[in-house]
This record gives sequence, C-alpha cells and structure tokens, in this order.
Amino acid sequence: MEEIVLFVHRRGAEAPIEINIALAATATDLLAHPQLSPIIIALEADVPEVFVFVEEDTAPLLRHVPLVESGVRHGSRLHLSQHHEVEVEVYFMHRVAHHRFSPGSRIRRVKDWAVQHFEMAGNDAIEHVLQLHGTADVPSPATPLGTLLHEHHCKVTFDLVPPKRVEG
Repeated sequence: MEEIVLFVHRRGAEAPIEINIALAATATDLLAHPQLSPIIIALEADVPEVFVFVEEDTAPLLRHVPLVESGVRHGSRLHLSQHHEVEVEVYFMHRVAHHRFSPGSRIRRVKDWAVQHFEMAGNDAIEHVLQLHGTADVPSPATPLGTLLHEHHCKVTFDLVPPKRVEG
C-alpha cells in the first residue's frame, strides 16, 4: 500500500503533526487517523463538525473524495478547523479593518492585505509587522491563521506596528 506524508495543523499549536496515510485515503479516513483522533474528539466537543483545508484553499475537502483527487500531494499541509473562515481584525494607528481568510492563510497574506487596505507606502510596509493584539507576540509570516485560534473562537486580532528594536 502506497502512502504519502502530510503535515496537519490545528488550533493552538504552532507545530504540525506529521502523519503517513494511504494514497487512496479520504478526508473521512484522515479524521479517523490514530494520530488525529484525540484532537478531533477535542475539537468536536466544541462544534460537531471539523473541516479539512488544503494549504490556503478557501473550501474544505469533501469527506468521501480521495485526498489525491482533491489536490493533496506528498508533503501537503492540511488544516483542521471548526470554521470555514477566520475573522481577522487589524488595528493600525486610529483605524481598524476587518476581513475573512481561510484557516490555512498565512500571516504574510494577512499583512499584504492590511498593507493594501491601509494604503501603506512600500517602505512603511517593510517596517511594520503584525503583532497579536494586546501582546508582544509577533507570529512568523509563515504561521497559518488557524493555529492562532483558541477554543471555539474564530477571530484573530492584530496590531500593525513597527517591530521592537533593540539598540545598544
């Protein structure tokens, strides 16, 4: 039986779970995988359905279609989510912007959207980062939005700010 390796992201965890699964597996098979079942049980305690997204796709996988027919390949990154979209709120100076992204959308994509929305000049954009609102945490640009969610919440709030600089 031929297998592929997948990297599965979920809420509240930065590191993905690496799993081996049959090439002919479906999303239903994936959700029943022994490495994922404790996570699925915890997610379904909040909401009765868990969706599987490929990379930054906006539509979840269909449950009974083989993964490879849905564009999943060896090394693909999948995202488990209880929601079809993540609501994002970005504060910049005295303004705020709202947008919805797929759970697999990366922070870099959110920043690109915010820069366009706030009509920032190129040099200003380079000198700003997305920081989790009310904290000093600056997630990596490669971080998927879905990993920043907690419990049943489907919203992430950022401040678009200059990075902290240590001078000395």
